[in-house]
Amino acid sequence: MRGTGQIEFGKDGQPFYLNGPYDNSAAVIRTLERSVGAGNFHVSVAAGPM
Repeated sequence: MRGTGQIEFGKDGQPFYLNGPYDNSAAVIRTLERSVGAGNFHVSVAAGPM
């Protein structure tokens, strides 16, 4: 039996970026700004060890 649920990505209908320990966060954010425009995505960037 297959489920009928939907998988949602992002937050509030916009892309969402949560950085990883080896990500170049500045480069990812620049890519998002070029792709969807400043203010059209959500970001949560951890500063320091997790």
